[in-house]
This record gives sequence, C-alpha cells and structure tokens, in this order.
Amino acid sequence: MKKHFLKFPQIFLATLILLLIASIGLPCAAAQAAADDPACWGVFVGVGTYEDFGAWETIYDEDAEELYNEISPTWGASHTQLVKNENATKAGVLASINWLATNAGPNDTALFFISALGYFPASIKAYDSGTTATNIFPSELANAIDQIHAGKIVVILQVYSSGGFIADLEGSNRVIITSSDDGEPAWLDNTLGHSYFGKYVIDAFKNFNDADENHDFELTAEEVYAYAAPLTTADKPDQHPQISDQYSGGLPILAKFACATIPPTSGSTLITLDGVDYTSSIAPRLWVPGIPHTLEVPEVINVDSGTRFAFTGWNDGISSASRVVTHGALQANYQKEYLLTINSSYGNPTGAGWYAMGATASFSVTDYVETLNIKRTFNGWSGAFSGATASGTLLMDSPKTITADWSSQYLLTINSEYGAPTGAGWYNENQSANVSVDSSTGSIIKQVFDGWTGDITTTNPATSIVMNGPKVITAAWHTDLMMLYIIIIVVVVVVAGVITFVVLRRRGGTPGAAATAGTPPASTPMSAPPPVEPPPPGGMPSPPPPPPPPTR
Repeated sequence: MKKHFLKFPQIFLATLILLLIASIGLPCAAAQAAADDPACWGVFVGVGTYEDFGAWETIYDEDAEELYNEISPTWGASHTQLVKNENATKAGVLASINWLATNAGPNDTALFFISALGYFPASIKAYDSGTTATNIFPSELANAIDQIHAGKIVVILQVYSSGGFIADLEGSNRVIITSSDDGEPAWLDNTLGHSYFGKYVIDAFKNFNDADENHDFELTAEEVYAYAAPLTTADKPDQHPQISDQYSGGLPILAKFACATIPPTSGSTLITLDGVDYTSSIAPRLWVPGIPHTLEVPEVINVDSGTRFAFTGWNDGISSASRVVTHGALQANYQKEYLLTINSSYGNPTGAGWYAMGATASFSVTDYVETLNIKRTFNGWSGAFSGATASGTLLMDSPKTITADWSSQYLLTINSEYGAPTGAGWYNENQSANVSVDSSTGSIIKQVFDGWTGDITTTNPATSIVMNGPKVITAAWHTDLMMLYIIIIVVVVVVAGVITFVVLRRRGGTPGAAATAGTPPASTPMSAPPPVEPPPPGGMPSPPPPPPPPTR
C-alpha cells in the first residue's frame, strides 16, 4: 500500500484559505442567501491512499470527490470541503469536523461523509493510521460531531462495520447512515469505480427525481438511504446499510426547482426569478433547502393586437402571479384571450373587452337616444356581426370588431321677431333645410330684413342650410320710418294751412281781400253797382247799398 502524508499545519493553512475565500464572497449559491437564511455546510472525506502502505483503494477517495462534486455547486465552495488521502489524517478529519462546528449555526444543515477502510470492532483508518491509536473510533467521532450545533446533522459512513458507530453518533435532529451493519463488509468494485454503497449514494443525487420518493422536490437524507440501501444489498446480500433517524420529518439535503409557462415562449419576459428576467421556461436547478426565492410572472402577455395570454394561476393552485418559493416544479398557466371591440359613438355600448378563446360574448346598445336638439336611432350592426337588433352574441374564436350604425336627426331653430319665418324643425342628417322670411313687414313703420346670422350668414331671406348638426339661425332686422316721416310732414303742412286759414278768417277776410281793399277790381262778373251819391252836406254819408247777389 502507498502512503501520502499532510501534516496538521498544512491542514490548518488550507482551512484558513477556505475561510478567506468565504469572507471575500466568491459567487456561490449559499453566498446569495440572506444572513438569517438557512445554509448547508459539508465535509467529504475520502481515503484511498495510506501513509503506512500506500495506495490501497483509490475508489474510496473517488466516492468522496464525486459526491462533493454533486453537492458543492449548490451549497457553495465556501460551504464545503473535500479532504482526501494525505489531507485526511486523523487530525485533518477531526479539524474538518471542527470547521463544521465553527460555521454551522442552529438554522443550518451540517453533513459529514467519509469513505475509507474500517475495522471490527468499529473504527476508521485515517491516512496516518499506522497503529490502531491513530484510527478514529466511534467515541472520538461522536465527540467531534457533538460540537456541531447545527439544527440538522447528517453523517454518512462508507466504512467496514460502520453500523458499530450508530449507538455513539445518534442523537436529536440527526440522521446517521452507514454502509453496513456492525461487523459487515463494505464492498467495492473496480468496474464501478466506487464502493457499492458510495456509488448508490452518489446516484441518489444524480437521479434526483427517482430518489425523491414523495416527489416534493426535496431530496432528504432518508430518501438517499431508501434509494441506496436496497440497491447495495441487491448487489451484495451480506451488506445491509443502516439508518438512525431522529429528525422529525425528512431532513432535506438538496431542493430542486423548475418553472415553465403556458404559452412556453414569446419574445417578452415570461418569468422573473430573484430579479433576473427569463424569456423562456427555467430549466431544473438545485437550491439550498429552505432559502426563499422570489418568483413572478406577468399578469398578461401580449401577442399582437387583439390577442393576449392572461395568467390564470399556478399548477399548485396559487393564484397570485408573484410568490416566494423554496422548491418545486411550477407551471404558470395562461389562457388565450381575444378582444371584442365595439365602435359606437352613442347608445352606451356594453360587452366590449377581453374574452377567453371559445367564449361567447354578449353585447348591446340603447337603440334610441334623444337630447335637446339631436335624435339618434340605431339602424343595425356591421363588421363581425350583422343584425338589426340592438343586442347580440359572438363566438370569440379570434379578435372581433363590430360597429353600431346610427341615423341622426338635428333640430333647426329659427329666431326672428318679424317676417313669419318658415323651415324650423327636425331634419335627417345632411338633409338640406329650406328657410325663408318676409323681407319687410308693416306699412307706416316697416321692419326690413337685413340678413341671417348664426349657423348661416346671408342677406337672402330665402335660403337653405345643410343639417350636418343642430343649427340655430337668427333673422336680423332694422326699422324703416320713412313713410312715417312723410305722413308726419304732410300732416304738419295740412295742419299749418288750416291754422293759417282759420286765423285769417277770424281777422275778416281772406288774404286776397286784404291785399285789394279800397281798390275796385279791374273786372268783375257782377253787375256794376249803382253810382254812390255824395253825402249831403253836413250829414252822415248814406250806408252803401247791399252787394248784388252772386251770379251763377
């Protein structure tokens, strides 16, 4: 047998280097956890070469290294140690257990695995075990394990007669797994490249889904044993792996997570896990058990105009699109939806919106709408639905658009104080309305039409207007007093003449008589008056004779 040796100071230095790596936070699964989240710490020991007789069976160190390779990527390099051959002296093995005790807290899991030669009565041959004094005995291993105060402890011994360690190692919150019963062999096989039991323990982690008996996506120490033990005994009937389980429930070592969406892919973000966006389903990955991870999917995934996928819930019954997960295989379920678009400017349309593919959409409008100066009448539907009734249904097997067709009437209002306007009333949309008004009214005081104002401007009293909406027009007028003024002048002249005549009459003559008094007219149609006799001397003159009667 070949021997390899590593002194204790070298082990101590290696430990310090590992602690330094942990302190600077190299990326690993455990380093991403919060300070109070559970962590896993593991030591994997393999001794296939010995100081006193050299290489014995390198299969033992292969057991440890391959198991380390299965678990370390998940737990983190700073949370795991691989101790092989010359590093696996008795002091080195006990120092690695002390490293577990130093780091693993009450909320953590500590795993110790060793694959090496063993003896009966039970003991483990370390690298430097030239004598039995340097072997590791059950009580020594138990004392070292007792210093670990992790809330969960797993010890796996791939050693001859390893069942003899159980009585010393078992305790509360511990799972002790041995490759054989006390006094039994622990067979190995060069063709396997491992010990039988070590190979099946490794396979339990490689074949997670098969080993996970209850399919809860957590691989427990108990399930590892349940997977490896019967296969070991089937190959080697004289080897019976043993277990002491004093942990309540299953003690998880690895958690698995996967997430898919239906629809499975699109060009947009489908899943956000711990702040990282994914545009496709998340492939299965292993996690440290118990660490919470934030998971979110979009409520809606838009495909194109009028088509989308709406989130309906997870396969485990949870309906919230955002959640916290620690393990599991989840599927975000979506249903395809189509949009019903209703085009209608009136009638308070109902029924527009998103519908699940294959659903029946009901829709309607109010078929008559009247306001102060507008009347709307529903005429029927066009587009993806045709019909004259104000309500209907559609099978939503694609995006649908329907349009409510309406006819409109508008009120023409005519304001005019005069002129008996015509044409006011209701008209169909775009109908031409003929309006008119008398151009003037009255005889003495006249109202004369000036023109239309409002929705039409013209001076023509008879015109037309297109009714493309409610219209209001007003007739503008002005007052013509010319006739009144003429009448007033005539009346004034007449009155003045009458007054003049009366005044002169009262004065005793007409203006003509006054002008010729004392002068006989040059000619007169009357007979000449008789000659006037001179008055007698000294007496009054005789009165003039009466005037002759007028000739006819």
